[in-house]
Amino acid sequence: MRYLILRPIVLSAAMAVLLLCGCASRQGPHEGNLLDNKVTAQRVHSALKDAGLKHVRVSASRDGITLTGTVRSEEERSRAEQVAKGVQRAMELKNELQVRD
Repeated sequence: MRYLILRPIVLSAAMAVLLLCGCASRQGPHEGNLLDNKVTAQRVHSALKDAGLKHVRVSASRDGITLTGTVRSEEERSRAEQVAKGVQRAMELKNELQVRD
């Protein structure tokens, strides 16, 4: 009797695991998980803020993290990129920061 009650639960759990594994395998080699990238973007934003780069905007997509906004110099642009890469080196990072004239 106990076996009959547990059987649907075990089968449901097994199906859920198989379904999740199948979904995860669809990603390409550089295509990250959007949720993971959003968490990483929050960490990057916090690190940039701590580095005094509060005006740099950080956004996340399935492809990675993008830095946007305007900075005062090429050195500041480079520093923002280095701070972002310091949070997680394996991520795809696009630096679209513009240097103010």
